[in-house]
Amino acid sequence: MKNFVVTASTKGIGWSVAKSLFEKYPDSKVFISYSHDEITAQDIKTYCYNKSFNVALTKVDLSDYNKVISYCDFIKSSINSLDGLILNVGVGYRVDFVELDLLKWENVLRTNVTLPLFMIKELLYLLASNNGVVIFTGSLMGDVPHSGSLAYGVSKSAVHGMVKNLVKFLSPYKIRVNAVALGFTETYWHKDKPKEFLERISNKIAVHRWANADEIADAYIFLLENSYMNGEVLHINGGYNYF
Repeated sequence: MKNFVVTASTKGIGWSVAKSLFEKYPDSKVFISYSHDEITAQDIKTYCYNKSFNVALTKVDLSDYNKVISYCDFIKSSINSLDGLILNVGVGYRVDFVELDLLKWENVLRTNVTLPLFMIKELLYLLASNNGVVIFTGSLMGDVPHSGSLAYGVSKSAVHGMVKNLVKFLSPYKIRVNAVALGFTETYWHKDKPKEFLERISNKIAVHRWANADEIADAYIFLLENSYMNGEVLHINGGYNYF
């Protein structure tokens, strides 16, 4: 039986990745976390029960160091090995440059960069026991400047750099680490965006459409299974800015 952890995984990319894991590895156990949406969490719990999926659904604030450590302790008390750690959590902070707030800026960097790193540290020996794989959710915004959120873009640039730097430190434990740098994807984040915005972005993408979450999830499965992928940031954006 395989074991996986997918953070921020009751919606969007995270949930698509979790579903893909259940479909690919029917006997696996997947640790799913969420922050506040109890209704969606209950829907996920019911869905997994009806499908006989082995899920551990936990509410946890992934921006709080102590709660992250407690969550890792829970995982370590539940399993003896970990095949994949998918660090999908990501928060943004959209504000004009002159209105930047230090605490909000630091919250984005802590949530998107610092605490995922410490999750790896806490779960290191579970991963090492089974040649585990770490996959970060990166972003096109980590490489292509965008007017949306300075803090988010900088944090994803840091994630991309951290993936490459971590190879040296994780390879002695036979742990691979990669990232998926996704482009514009149809998720709840964008469901209320104006039609004009959606079309403007589509016109910058060579395939003339946004990705769906299942297409993105396929990239995570690829990185889990391809044992020669290490230290890579896999871009999947439909040819953004190439058209």
